[in-house]
Amino acid sequence: APAPAAAAAAAASEVPETLAACGNSMYRDLHTNLPAPVMAFPDLDFPAGEKSFPHHSGVLAYLRAYAARWDLLRMVKFSTVVLKVTETAKSPANYSVTTAPASNPAYSSTSSFRAIVAANGHYSVPEIPDLRGAATFPGELLHSHDYRAPEPFRGKSVVIVGAGNSAVDIAIELRG
Repeated sequence: APAPAAAAAAAASEVPETLAACGNSMYRDLHTNLPAPVMAFPDLDFPAGEKSFPHHSGVLAYLRAYAARWDLLRMVKFSTVVLKVTETAKSPANYSVTTAPASNPAYSSTSSFRAIVAANGHYSVPEIPDLRGAATFPGELLHSHDYRAPEPFRGKSVVIVGAGNSAVDIAIELRG
């Protein structure tokens, strides 16, 4: 059997190479809006030489290194749907969790856990406001969730509605 670190590194290689493969809002040139030292776990610094505001690929590499260091991926099930969570005891806390493979939701299994982390991806579905005239607008309407790179917009007039981090980042990126 491989050593735990080798097994974790092998498991880490199974994580999708680009986060876009997971259907999220990462665009090609995205950098974090938090400094690396603020994002770092207390027991692992970002690598020396990493930019203050790392590219998303640097954050992914850091998270992979952290997972490998602590052999965390052996406890992660990718492409899995959580069907039900039930508290089965108050003290000590105990939870029954029913899951199924995303590719086959009919095949479910139930496991017990002492703690639950709800990471529901509430930013994974874009919020599109009801804009008067949007239905008859002859141009392209695009949410930042679906933006990937500036090249398709070169030479075009672009209006960005919003003042959140993504809007500002994309405006600066489109400016060139």
